[in-house]
Amino acid sequence: MAADWTAIRLAYVNGGMSMRQLAERFDVKAAGLMKRAAKEGWEAERQQNSAKVSNAAQLLINEERPNELAAFNQGDLQISKALRSMVAKQITSAQQESGARLSATDLRALASAAEVAQRMGRLALGANTENVGHAGIAGQPIEVTNIPVEAYLQARAKVVDAY
Repeated sequence: MAADWTAIRLAYVNGGMSMRQLAERFDVKAAGLMKRAAKEGWEAERQQNSAKVSNAAQLLINEERPNELAAFNQGDLQISKALRSMVAKQITSAQQESGARLSATDLRALASAAEVAQRMGRLALGANTENVGHAGIAGQPIEVTNIPVEAYLQARAKVVDAY
């Protein structure tokens, strides 16, 4: 019975088996399979196919990342706002109680919580978390620490269109 070289080639190009494993599976001599594969360029075809699959998979993964990042950042922003609100309530409550004063330990804890809330909020908005004393240029973000979703999507669209 003649070997089905098309099936063998497709199994090699699209699979992960070695040539020896394929020879065993398809009941052909390994040396003959290797000779034919070298002559017909199966290895290069396998590498091209693998690269295409990897690129397609990466595009699918990258498609969801901006949405996930936006949702994650929105959650962080909400937590940041809630934390700031809690700090403000604690301070206001202490001020309103007659004669009540916050201890140095309480003040340090509230200041630390406020700082964490500020950093979380700024990071969620894509702004620098350090105090850089820079208000930014109108219409542009202040020292962005990550790529804005819109810019990422535009760049990705250009890359996809190039294919």
